[in-house]
Amino acid sequence: MANAADLQAQVRSSVAVALKGEVMNNRQYEPQRKAMMENQWAKPLDGKRHFALQLIVRRSRRRNLVRIVVAGIAVMAMLASLYA
Repeated sequence: MANAADLQAQVRSSVAVALKGEVMNNRQYEPQRKAMMENQWAKPLDGKRHFALQLIVRRSRRRNLVRIVVAGIAVMAMLASLYA
């Protein structure tokens, strides 16, 4: 049971670290992204801006996927610790 608790703590700390990194990243890029979103409708997209926008959208999708996977792992660890 002790190792399950250790695992749980480890998962929790790694999730916390990941989320903290996430928040820092979002804070860093937020003004840039907001400006892009506002500009998107104001004028027709030139190639570069469109590409950058796509990149940001794609990156946020991938991050969400990573978050879901990590959450799934955490849930599995909790279940394992319950039934151990």
